[in-house]
Amino acid sequence: MIDRHYNFNYSSGAGENGYLIKIYNLSIRYYNRGVVLAKEGKYTEAVHSLRKSVALKKDNIQAQNLLGLVYYKLGRVTDGILHWQISLKYQKSGNDALKYIQDCSYNAKEMSKIDAITAYNKALHSIKLDNVDLAVMSLKKALEINSAFVDANILMALCRMKQGNTSAAIRLLEKVLKIDKENEKAVAYLKELKPDTTSVFKKKNKENTEKKGVTIVRNLMNHSYSMLSFGVGALCAVVILGGLIMPAISGGYQKNLEEQELQYNIDLNNKNDQLSKNNETIKRLTDENENLKSKLYTAGEQELQQRVRALADIETYYNEGSVGEAADKLLALSTSGFGQEAVNQYNQLKATILPAGAKYYYELGSSSQSKNDTDIAKTYFDKCIKCTGDGDEIRYSAMYQLAKIAEKAGDNNTAAKYFTTVASKHPVEAIRNEAKKFVEQYRES
Repeated sequence: MIDRHYNFNYSSGAGENGYLIKIYNLSIRYYNRGVVLAKEGKYTEAVHSLRKSVALKKDNIQAQNLLGLVYYKLGRVTDGILHWQISLKYQKSGNDALKYIQDCSYNAKEMSKIDAITAYNKALHSIKLDNVDLAVMSLKKALEINSAFVDANILMALCRMKQGNTSAAIRLLEKVLKIDKENEKAVAYLKELKPDTTSVFKKKNKENTEKKGVTIVRNLMNHSYSMLSFGVGALCAVVILGGLIMPAISGGYQKNLEEQELQYNIDLNNKNDQLSKNNETIKRLTDENENLKSKLYTAGEQELQQRVRALADIETYYNEGSVGEAADKLLALSTSGFGQEAVNQYNQLKATILPAGAKYYYELGSSSQSKNDTDIAKTYFDKCIKCTGDGDEIRYSAMYQLAKIAEKAGDNNTAAKYFTTVASKHPVEAIRNEAKKFVEQYRES
């Protein structure tokens, strides 16, 4: 459980420090919004906010952990595990993510929910083949195992709509909204099937409702396959219920907490200095943490299988158009303990997804830069570079854009760092010459 209230009232000073503080503030803002939504039971909306939070600041372990818990609540267990693994990368000691993953690996009762996810994936495949009856059989099995599996309930509702059983579809969608308040898919489908559900929905006669129900089935059954297939894993209900009781931001505390939060940011910036003063303690903690890491990533065969299965989920993300998320998850996935077949699959995905991810983030960076939102542009260009290797042309184009942003901001040290690489490796001669000129002037100054 997180026991910290967050304040995001920092001033966004000049230079790199101002940029970092602005990104930090945005991440906390989205995290706090996710906390509020999760406490209200609006889990899908919470996911949207928390994904923005961790996209801006991956080492926000509170956001990573809460996102993992919310994904589990929705039945997306593999996504949850991936975010807990990312959280552990940044803080191994005293991190609840370790307990969550251990509970996933060693609780046999919860691990039985793997079968529900497997059945759900089979249903998705059947729908892709236009075999609704077979999909219904698989979904019945999934819901017998885990009746609160949100996406399985929604998919079953679509199948019932396809079969003309509108009343069954309505019951399923209403059930979803009891689990995940204001689930956007459930609200949209229920609005068409039952327009008098709330005052917001305009009343329609029965004939129009039935006709509209058939229409949206035609439109949405194809769309339903875009719901991602999920991997495996589980978590004790006690952990979930405790973990989701998260503190929201309190406006009345903001003034009192501002000084504390600023000191927290200063502590982060001075981390290396603090560590150097505690070498003996660091060595002991490092040994303990490495031992925990070894147990976590190699001792549990179930956890290893979960990571191998995550490859299929990442491929699904990519195939369904979530290029950035697929690239992020692939970069975050540990291949420790993978057999040769899994390594080959990982390398194939890497060869396909990372170049697409680099292009995706470069375009987002360029778009943000054109809107003069340079802080966000820098984040996207950095992500672009992480998706590339030496020799990739787009890598040096992203470095060039980062150099120009730094130059415009008056940060010549950072600009020179990027321009030095651009001067020797950018494919365009004019840009290489521009970079060389800047570096020469920088050295002479």
